[in-house]
Amino acid sequence: MAKTQYSIKMDYTNAKREVNQLKDLASKIERQKKKLLDCRNSLSKYWKSDSATAYLNKMLEKSEDLQAMADFLRQIADTAGTVAKNTYDADKRALDLAKQRSFGGGGGGGGAW
Repeated sequence: MAKTQYSIKMDYTNAKREVNQLKDLASKIERQKKKLLDCRNSLSKYWKSDSATAYLNKMLEKSEDLQAMADFLRQIADTAGTVAKNTYDADKRALDLAKQRSFGGGGGGGGAW
């Protein structure tokens, strides 16, 4: 089924919304990472032992994992945004070409009398 200008715009709008949701999720993960690091810093001031060092190192490792997740989500969002824009542009161009062909751009048809 051929796409209409409305359906092209709606598809692009929906794709942008989902891209923004991915970016928002990445930001939420980064906020949680910051909270984890803040907690780690507080603990490191008051908790001194061998087990504390191991625990604090594990917290640091987990904060790095959270950052990697956030970065990966942003990368996915950027790629999805690029694909959505390219698809939108291609669909609009195809629609414009189809309109040109249907409004006098072709040989006209009709046959000999």
